[in-house]
Amino acid sequence: MSTLIYPPPTEEEKPILLEFRNRISDIILDEIESLDIHLIKWPRARNYDLDRTERMIRRSLEWRKSYDYENILSWELPLNYDIYFPYQISGYDNGGSPVIIVPVCEWDVYVRKELMEGRKELVHRFLVNLTAKVMQDVKTRSNVLDNRIISQCVIIFDLFGFNIRHLTSVSGYYIVQCVSDS
Repeated sequence: MSTLIYPPPTEEEKPILLEFRNRISDIILDEIESLDIHLIKWPRARNYDLDRTERMIRRSLEWRKSYDYENILSWELPLNYDIYFPYQISGYDNGGSPVIIVPVCEWDVYVRKELMEGRKELVHRFLVNLTAKVMQDVKTRSNVLDNRIISQCVIIFDLFGFNIRHLTSVSGYYIVQCVSDS
């Protein structure tokens, strides 16, 4: 049975990881992010092309800074957003990663309403806040001492009631765009 816990760097990956560390030595990473078992995911994601890898991690950090990601959990959600945009952490997979269920059709009406009322940035900020909550849960479930580093989640988009109207609507397009950007 496979697990989503990242395997440690192989002997072949260790020199690549060392060079990657040198390239990003100016970046401040937290305790979990700086571990080999977590850091190796970046070069793996870019087929060990270190130029692309470095660009990717720096863009990720710029994105986090642009949304004040480190402080977004203290952001107070607008009234009823927890009702308008339901989701649930339904459990954890075999690797310990949270499994989140998002009922897309229930979001559609409220995303459309918020977009029409000019609150696109607010919806986007909510999605970043949601991401931060999930990642906080992921980090809490990680255990540095036994190399159980969990750094991803499983999202199930529940498409019950989904139809072609959702694909062609402004809100449907926006939801797809947000998901593909993250």
